[in-house]
Amino acid sequence: MAQITERIQGHPIWQILENLGPAIDNALAREGVDAQSTEALSRLKSVLAFTGRRLAGADPFLIQTGSLDSLNNALQAALQEVQNFIANGNAGHITNANAQADSALTYLSQLNVPLTTEDFLAAREAAETYRRGLDKALTEVTAGASKLSTDIVSLARRLDELSEGMTAEKSKLSTLSSDFQTQFSTAQESRTRDFAAAQKEQQDRSSTLFTDFTQKLGAQNTDFTKQREDIARLHQSELETLKKQFVDESTKLREEMLERKKEIEELVGVIGNLGVTSGYLNTANEAKGAVRIWQRVTVAAMVGLIVIAIVAFLPVVSGGFSWSSFAGRVFISLTFGILAAYAASQADKYQKVERQNRRLALELEAIGPFIAPLPKEKREEFRITIGERSFGHGDGAHGIPDAKSPATLVDVLLQSKESKEFRSLLTEIIKAVK
Repeated sequence: MAQITERIQGHPIWQILENLGPAIDNALAREGVDAQSTEALSRLKSVLAFTGRRLAGADPFLIQTGSLDSLNNALQAALQEVQNFIANGNAGHITNANAQADSALTYLSQLNVPLTTEDFLAAREAAETYRRGLDKALTEVTAGASKLSTDIVSLARRLDELSEGMTAEKSKLSTLSSDFQTQFSTAQESRTRDFAAAQKEQQDRSSTLFTDFTQKLGAQNTDFTKQREDIARLHQSELETLKKQFVDESTKLREEMLERKKEIEELVGVIGNLGVTSGYLNTANEAKGAVRIWQRVTVAAMVGLIVIAIVAFLPVVSGGFSWSSFAGRVFISLTFGILAAYAASQADKYQKVERQNRRLALELEAIGPFIAPLPKEKREEFRITIGERSFGHGDGAHGIPDAKSPATLVDVLLQSKESKEFRSLLTEIIKAVK
């Protein structure tokens, strides 16, 4: 039952009722409130007072929580509208607040509030029943409280005993802590003395080692300096000896190189002569090969001409004469004769080229040994003279024009030696006749 009562008495609606009254008073006190708004605010104040009296006289056991929640929502909305009116002065908020007040009255009528004598009697009986329950509960609580008081006294005595035991234990802990602190201090002092002694001993040892090391390092540096000076003097002496030896050997090598240079220059001159004469020798060898080829062609043509003479003219001697066959035989004979004459002419030409190039090669090859004993100026002058005579003259004929090779029977007759003698004889006869 206490839970139901607390649920009603702790409902938020009571806080809304407390806030709504001052809010209405503040709205009435606002400047510029017209008569209609004042009337509406007064109505809200009446609804608030009626709702408070009705809820104050209501029995918590008869109130429905759903209706009470709806009433709370309506009054909260009315409170919000009144606060908005206070903030901006809009009269529409007062109208909305009265609409919410109408809803609150509707929800308020749904609450079960005693209105008749029978209702009040029932409420009184319920109150008496509630008081009897409270008396019974109070009796039980009193008995329990007496028992709890006895237990509390027993617990207090137990706490005193525990407190005395804790005090004794605390005293023991203090004694142990003091003993441990004394032992620790003694051990710490002993460790400090041992550490100081060990540190001093280590410092003394380090100082001794450092002094010894410094002395040894100084002696070693002195020894190293002496060795370095000795090595430097020794190396300087060896360097001077090597330098003198190098200068002597390089001077000797230079003299040998100059001698070799002179020999190389002479050898290069000989090689140069060989290089100059090699071209003439190659040309002479090629001309020699061509001479042999043309000589063979000449011999072959002469053999062919003899064979044709035997084959072609023997039947003429033994048989009858015919001008057509005679002309054909003569044509064939003349053809082989022209070939033989042309080949002989070419052989003579290449033989002449061979003689000229071999003569030049022999002359140029003999220049080196010939001018070797002469002074340098004479050698250069002689080389220039030989060069002007040997080089720059075409094929080496020295102004002699080459004869044209015979290509026809007329060329053969004109270039042959016999034809020249015949022409000379004919010329003399004509002169004598005149």
